[in-house]
Amino acid sequence: MFLRFAADGQMNRILNQATLDGIKQAGGSTYEFLAIEDSRTCKRCQKLNHKRFKLKDKKVGLNFPPI
Repeated sequence: MFLRFAADGQMNRILNQATLDGIKQAGGSTYEFLAIEDSRTCKRCQKLNHKRFKLKDKKVGLNFPPI
C-alpha cells in the first residue's frame, strides 16, 4: 500500500510540473488551483479551489499540490 501511495504522489508531482512547464512555454504567468471536490478533499484544498496564483508565487504545499 505504501509503495502505491508513494508512486501516486510522485506521478502527481510529475504531472503538475509538466502543466506548469506548459504554461510557461505558452507565455502564461498564472495558474489556477483545481481540486476534485469529494469526501476526501481537505479543507485547505477546498478553499484554494479555483483560485489563481502567479507562477513566481508558487509554493508547493501552500498554494500548489501536493498539499
